Amino acid sequence: MSIEVIKAQFNHLSPMDDSEWSKLKGIATIKKLKKNEYFFVPGNDPSDFAIVMKGVMRHYYVDNEGKEWVKMFATTLGLVGPHSESLQKIPVRTYIQAVTDVELAVVPYADFYRLTEKHLGWEIMLRKITELFYLEKENREFLLLTADAETRYKLFLESHKQFLNIIPDFQIASYIGITPQALSRIRKKMATS
Repeated sequence: MSIEVIKAQFNHLSPMDDSEWSKLKGIATIKKLKKNEYFFVPGNDPSDFAIVMKGVMRHYYVDNEGKEWVKMFATTLGLVGPHSESLQKIPVRTYIQAVTDVELAVVPYADFYRLTEKHLGWEIMLRKITELFYLEKENREFLLLTADAETRYKLFLESHKQFLNIIPDFQIASYIGITPQALSRIRKKMATS
């Protein structure tokens, strides 16, 4: 794992010296998943989170009728894990799956929280990452509740161009809160406009 790559992505949130970053390297392990393999499934202990080093992950729910609802996608240097369940100390309720072959830097929550207790820089970073997650969630909820399906799809295209040839259409549809058939109609309409 290249700690320098991770540092370059996150150090602006809470600048720390190399000795602090080496502590992250000391608690992280590399895990590779093949396409469609799971990092977590419902019922697992929410023990770890991961930094995506390569590839794409999706985090999704399955409702009582078996329908999938994509909560988020994470790509290179994105964070993925059962954060809510870890905080609540309850079993995992969601699926976290590799959309492509992935390489993850897996970090135990307990070890990371110990870092935050020993160094203010890690505590500040955790707070700022939590704020970023909150803002992303808030903006996504706003769009799901206020924007029509075509607008949500156009915004997805603008902000997730790198996913278009990687993520299956049914997962994109699920992420923006529509059926695959509705996505197909939107694409046809946009192609003729």
